[in-house]
This record gives sequence, structure tokens and C-alpha cells, in this order.
Amino acid sequence: TETPVVGYSAEYTISKANQEAPVVELHKTLTTGEQPELNKIDGQYVEKITETNKIMAVVAEGKGNTTYSVDPANIIEIDKNGVIKLLKAGEVTITVTYEGNENYNPNSSTVSLKVIKDTLKTGDYAIKENTDEYTYDGTAKKVELIPTIKVVAEDVGTVTEHYYKVTENDQIETVETINPTHAGKYAIFITTTGGNKYEAVTTEKTVGVQGYLIINPKSATVTIEEPTTKYGETVVNPINFTEIGAVTIDGVKDDLGITLRAEVTESTPVGEYEIVANATNPDYDVTFVPEAPVYTIIANPVKVEDINIQEPAESTYTEGTTQEITVTVKDPSDSSKTLTEKVGENAGDYTQE
Repeated sequence: TETPVVGYSAEYTISKANQEAPVVELHKTLTTGEQPELNKIDGQYVEKITETNKIMAVVAEGKGNTTYSVDPANIIEIDKNGVIKLLKAGEVTITVTYEGNENYNPNSSTVSLKVIKDTLKTGDYAIKENTDEYTYDGTAKKVELIPTIKVVAEDVGTVTEHYYKVTENDQIETVETINPTHAGKYAIFITTTGGNKYEAVTTEKTVGVQGYLIINPKSATVTIEEPTTKYGETVVNPINFTEIGAVTIDGVKDDLGITLRAEVTESTPVGEYEIVANATNPDYDVTFVPEAPVYTIIANPVKVEDINIQEPAESTYTEGTTQEITVTVKDPSDSSKTLTEKVGENAGDYTQE
């Protein structure tokens, strides 16, 4: 007889294995080939929105495809290779997923990135050519600032210039000059309302000097009428002059601050005397004509009626004696001068002039 065969069936399941979660690091890719890890603050990656280097999510190869997603979606973009593009300031969670395969289950992990705004610094703006130097004309001046960094208006917000006068020893004054009008040197600072990429600058001088505005003095010419008076006469005061070059603002002509002074009086002796010329208005560079002006005192002839010959009008010969007469001359200043003149030694008539 044959032994009967007993049949059976059984099920056996091999479950998919769990794979380790991705270990995610964010790195920069520098032009030098280096790939340093981004800075972390309290375990969170932090990067400035203005960063120009490429940023990548670096993960080891997992089982199945690796995918990337971000939340919220408007802070950064990340492509299928993990390359990150910064869009705006904010905090974002990056999820990296190993999708798994026929033998491994999917697994994922997250990393947090904080994108922060940058701060403006000295040199981020420059003065547009031909807008930094002027000549005084009585009107307010300003420069045109242009960014030296790659930005659009929305990145920084509204930019406002602030002008501070610079003293002769290069010290910056503490009070802002609202409308630079007068000759001088002005340091330029900025404030901004802030934008998508840069923090607001709310206080002047927070960011360093961006440049200087120069307003040069205007040229003016003053022609001096060099006076000439006779000895004893009233001197000319003030000394007359004419000017060319002063600006007229709202119908009022600028005062150049001209002073002309000569040390002369009615009793100053005959001669030429220096006229000291000064201009005190700092908005002008004044040229005086002539360059070395003088005040001239000339002789004033004495009239016959002003001469009085005092005694003796005559005398007797005395051997060995020279005869003298006394002459009083009234000069033009109404003061009298007494002169003693020698006449002669021998008897005779003499004419004294």
C-alpha cells in the first residue's frame, strides 16, 4: 500500500526595515571650495538674507529618494539637490525625507533655519559723481547717494541723508544742518525705514560717514578807492569801495563784511600808509584791488597870512653875534609852530623866506 502524502501551507512575512533618520547639516559652498557649516545660535542655524554664497542641505545617502520641503514656503527655496536660496527674513523648518524602497520604510528629520536681515555699514552708499561739490550761491545743496551693494529700493526702504558741519580741525558738529547752504564741509550720514533685506537705521550716526558735501566760497572782488588828503584836513572815514560778486537773495544783497582801516589822523605826517582790508563773510573768497592799498597824506601849502614874524624885526650889529628872528606859523590843523631862524652876522638888510 502507498503512504498517503499530507499537504500544508504557511505564510511568512518579511517586514520592511526602519532606516535611520537623515542627519541634516546646512553648509556654505565657498568659491575657495570650502564648505563650512553655518553658524548656530541655541541650536538653530542663522544666516543673513544678504549672504551671496551658495547654501546647501548636506545629508548622507539614504534608502530611496531624498526629498526636501520647507514650511513656511516664502522664506527660502530649496531644490531637489538641497540647494537653498534665501528669499526674505524669517524662520523656516526644512524637512528632509528618505522615501524608502522595497526593503526600507521612509524616515525624515527637520532642521530649523533663521534668516535675518543685514545691517548697513559705512561704504554701502556712495555719492554720485558731480553731486558732492558746489560753489556757494545762496541756495541749499544736497548730494545724490547711490548704493554700492546690490539692492533694490524694497531691500532697504526709504533712505534719508543727514548733514553735519565739519570744523576746520575735522571735528563733526553735534547739531544737524537741515539745508546745507553756506560754504563749508559737511559729513553725510543716513537713516532708513528698513526693507526686505536690511534693518532700519533709525538714529543718525549709527552708520558711519557715507561721504562729504563740499560748498566752496564764491569769488568776489572789492575795488578800494585809495584816498588822498592834505595834511591837516579831515581824513576819509569810511574808505569807499565797490564790490562785484555778492549774491542777492530775496532782494537782499549779501554783506561781504568788508572793513578798511588806515592808521591816519589830521595830524599824521605826509606819507603813504597801509590800508588794512578784511572780509569776514565765510561764504566768499574776496580779492582786494589793489592788492596793497595805501592812504596818502600830501603836503598842505602854508598861506602868507598864517606867518607871523615876531621880534626882533631889527637889531644892532654886535661883533661875533649871529642875529636870529622868531617865526610863528599857523598850520592847517589850527596849531601853531614856532621856528627860530638865523638871519646874519653883519649889518645890513636881510630877507628871510
